[in-house]
Parts: sequence; C-alpha cells; structure tokens
Amino acid sequence: MTQDNVRDGISFAQPATDADRCSAASAFLEAADLPFPVVVDRVDDAVARAFGAWPDRIYVLDEDGVVVYRGGVGPFGFRPDEVRAFLAARL
Repeated sequence: MTQDNVRDGISFAQPATDADRCSAASAFLEAADLPFPVVVDRVDDAVARAFGAWPDRIYVLDEDGVVVYRGGVGPFGFRPDEVRAFLAARL
C-alpha cells in the first residue's frame, strides 16, 4: 500500500476470500468510475499467474479471450487515458 492509496482512501485489508476480494473491487470501481467491465481474479491468483500479471497489470481481452492490450507494470505504470483511448478506438 502506498501513501497515495491512503491519501485517496483506496486502501483495503488483504482479502482472505473470493467474496472479500469482490467486495474490495466493487468499492474501488464505485470510486474509480471506470467506463469498462472489470474481472476480479480469485484469491488463489490463478489468472495472475497464468498471465504473468505480477506486479499488477491492466489487460484487455477481445471477445475470443485474446490479449489485445497489456498495460505497464502497476500501479505506477497504469495509464488510464491510454486504456480509454485504446478501448474507444476499438468500439
């Protein structure tokens, strides 16, 4: 957790269950107001391991499940405007 997270009120306890993780994600999504759907990995992080998403990354998959966008290493490599532009160009 960074001081920026604390300052911005987006710090959460480490989730212990899938339900905890979904609850934290829902709270984040309400605050972030993202214009696209978000998928939450289970607490076993199987998807993160499969995609090599450590540290955090933002991925966009097409309708066939193919990765069409792979963002920078997060949280400092996240480029929300870049993701928005990428998604807008695909619509």
